[in-house]
Amino acid sequence: ITTAISVRAEMSEEKVYKGRCYCGACTYEVKAKKPLESVLCHCNECKLSHSAAVYFAVYVWGDDFKLTSGEPTFWIPKTMADLEKPSSGKLARAFCPTCGCRICNRVRTSPEEAKARGGLPEDFKGEYVEQWGVFPANIWHTYEEVPEDWRPKCHNWVSQTLLGGLVDDGLPKYLRAFWETDSRIPSKK
Repeated sequence: ITTAISVRAEMSEEKVYKGRCYCGACTYEVKAKKPLESVLCHCNECKLSHSAAVYFAVYVWGDDFKLTSGEPTFWIPKTMADLEKPSSGKLARAFCPTCGCRICNRVRTSPEEAKARGGLPEDFKGEYVEQWGVFPANIWHTYEEVPEDWRPKCHNWVSQTLLGGLVDDGLPKYLRAFWETDSRIPSKK
């Protein structure tokens, strides 16, 4: 039997953030002081699934996410090659069946990948690690409202960007995923 984990560093003042789809039929709560990852992704898969030039996603542990209303439709690519998928693991993308809005991602990765990303405790026992990706635009309306810890920490997959010369925002940029440290683009000084 596979198991997911819930690991929480010492989290004082844990808050509950409420997100929703465009029409409000699907709602969720995220309960975490600090997310596992917060990235701006430029990969082809994310652009296609979100219909946008860049994709702002924040990931939390499986137990920190809860659907509170509605029954989203989950779509899972048949194979990684279907969309030349740059990420690994089992990814399911959730959409509202009423308005079609993207709601969240459910990601199940191997303990090895989670460890490489810096998110797995030494005593973990299980076959996969479950995380949920949420989109700050479904929770907050302006950048100023996004808590500091939830703001983007880097740009992933700039090798597939539609934006040409990226905005020089000072965030680290990676040709592929941020956990592939050899893909980091040196910063301009």
